[in-house]
Amino acid sequence: GNKMIIFGGISNTILEDYYSFNTAVGTWLTPPTILGQFPSKKEKQSCVLYDMMLVFFGGYNWTPDFEYEIYYNEITALNIEHMKWIKEIKTEGKLPKGRFSHTASLIGSEMFVFGGITNSISG
Repeated sequence: GNKMIIFGGISNTILEDYYSFNTAVGTWLTPPTILGQFPSKKEKQSCVLYDMMLVFFGGYNWTPDFEYEIYYNEITALNIEHMKWIKEIKTEGKLPKGRFSHTASLIGSEMFVFGGITNSISG
């Protein structure tokens, strides 16, 4: 394809914005309205593209008082054809421990998660 997608990030707070850039003509596209319930705010999660969905795993956040860190192990997806969050991703087996700053790769229809940072508290 010829589209680069940017979602979220951090800038004094965790961002939930979405941008796309057409690499063939060098233009930024108008950000669409995203439907559905946004997932928990987090940073440093992994993402792969599968079947017109951005599939996210893991991530990190903290409580409002900064007393506790949260290491997520949830899987969420954004259908980029319909610009809608998919609330529940059905999984089988034991989810990996919550983590952030890891990588993920898609081979066929399987998402592989490698490494990352974790602790004993998972969300």
